[in-house]
Amino acid sequence: MFLIVPNLIDLKMCSSLIDTHQKNINLVRNWRNTHPLLCKPSKEIENIFTRFFPHQYVQRMEIVKWPTNSFQAKHYDEDQIGGDSSGLASITYLNDDYEGGQTCIVDEKLCVNPKIGTTFFFDGKKYEHEVKPITDGIRYTLALWYSNDPNCRMDNHVNVDRHCGVYSV
Repeated sequence: MFLIVPNLIDLKMCSSLIDTHQKNINLVRNWRNTHPLLCKPSKEIENIFTRFFPHQYVQRMEIVKWPTNSFQAKHYDEDQIGGDSSGLASITYLNDDYEGGQTCIVDEKLCVNPKIGTTFFFDGKKYEHEVKPITDGIRYTLALWYSNDPNCRMDNHVNVDRHCGVYSV
């Protein structure tokens, strides 16, 4: 199952999420060659992203900065901390003023080109996927992983004080 939703979030929300990352740079961790900021989703974010999939809950949310030359090698997603992931994951492009950075499903020969506000939903545990190298500029994405167990919601197990969303930072 793959779902590509253009303009799922508007430019204002994309900018707000990038600003949240930039304002919280001291809380960003380095992971491989990227810089994710772990956040609790605002209620607005949760509602926007779960409306296509009833009984799915945001288990983990990261705003990720991808500098030039960063990439993600082919991989399958694993269960997130706090419980079983359903496998559902989504990547939302918060900007598109860079080169490269396509999200690709390896065996399906499917690559999603970055377009601001577009969200790509897929089963990350079922489908091997990768991010092509960013060859110029900086890529920002909103990465979400989901669970079908309400007890695995991010609010229930992650000790994060900051809420990330349009109006609740």
